[in-house]
Amino acid sequence: MTHIRTATLNDISAITQIWDECKLTRPWNNPNDDIKNALTTPTSTILLLCNNAQIIGSVMLGYDGHRGWIYYLAVKTEYQKQGCGKKLVEEAENWLKVRNVPKVNLMIRNTNKAVKEFYESIGYKDDEVITMAKWLSTKYLINQTIKTQRLIAKQFCNDDITDFAKMITNQNVYKSIRDGEFWSREDIDACVNRYINGWKNDGYSYHAIRTLESNNFVGVAGFRKSGDDVEFGYIFDEKFWGMGLCQEICTKLLNESTFQRVVAYVFPDNHKSIHIITKLGFMFDCQKIYKSDKNDILRNFYVKDGK
Repeated sequence: MTHIRTATLNDISAITQIWDECKLTRPWNNPNDDIKNALTTPTSTILLLCNNAQIIGSVMLGYDGHRGWIYYLAVKTEYQKQGCGKKLVEEAENWLKVRNVPKVNLMIRNTNKAVKEFYESIGYKDDEVITMAKWLSTKYLINQTIKTQRLIAKQFCNDDITDFAKMITNQNVYKSIRDGEFWSREDIDACVNRYINGWKNDGYSYHAIRTLESNNFVGVAGFRKSGDDVEFGYIFDEKFWGMGLCQEICTKLLNESTFQRVVAYVFPDNHKSIHIITKLGFMFDCQKIYKSDKNDILRNFYVKDGK
C-alpha cells in the first residue's frame, strides 16, 4: 500500500539515493544541502511516496511569494510508469493550493524529452519563456590557492597567459592533448578565456601551477563544466614531466574539491596519462566520442566519485 508523507532530515540518505538513480544530481550541487534547506525553510518541503516503509519517490516544492515551484521529481526505476510521478505532482499541487498559490512552475532541461512529455500528459505546457541564471555571490567550489611541498596552484589569470602560450606551442605538449593539432593564437585565447571565465561563472576552473621556490610555470590543472559533468584535466610543461609533480598537485586539487563526481577523458594511447589518472583514483568506464573544438575524437572515459 502506497502513501505520501512529508520528509524529515532522517530521510536524506534515502532521498539522495533515489535522486542519484534518476540522474537528478549534478556534481556542483550538494544534494544534502538542498534537502536540508528545503526542510528547514517554512515555504518549502519535500514529499515522499512510500510503499509501506520503503521510500520509492520524492518531489521538492516551494512558494517564492509569487509562484510555486516543483523540483527533484523522482521515482525509483521499478516503480516508474505506474502513476507514481503523477501522484506526487498532484500532492505537490494540493500543498500549494492550500497556501493559495495560483500557479506552479518547473524547469526541464532542453534535452530531456521524456520528462517534457510526462508533464504535458498531466496538463503542463511550455510557457515560452527563457530561464536565465546568475550567481549572486562568488561561490568557489575549490580553493583559489592550493600549496603542496613543491608547488603552488593559483586561480588562472591574465598574468599566466604568456607562460601558458609558450608551453602549449611545444610540439610534444600539444601532441598529447586535444587532437594533436598545433594550437593557433586564436585557440590559445579561447582556451585561456574559458579558464578565466570559469572562475567567474561557475566558481571553479583551472589553476596555474608554479614551483614554490622559483615561481617557474609548470602547467595548468583543474576542473571545468562539461555538460552535466565536471571534467578534470591537466597540461604540464615537458621539462617538468617525470618528476611526480603532476601526481602531487592533482592529488591535492581532487582532495580539496567538493564535487560529488568528476570525470576525465584520456587518449587510448596516452599510457602515461592513463597511469596518472588511475593512480588518482579514477575508474575506467567506457570509450566515448569526445567533442573537441575542431573534431570528434574517441577517448577513454574515466569516473571518480567525490565527497
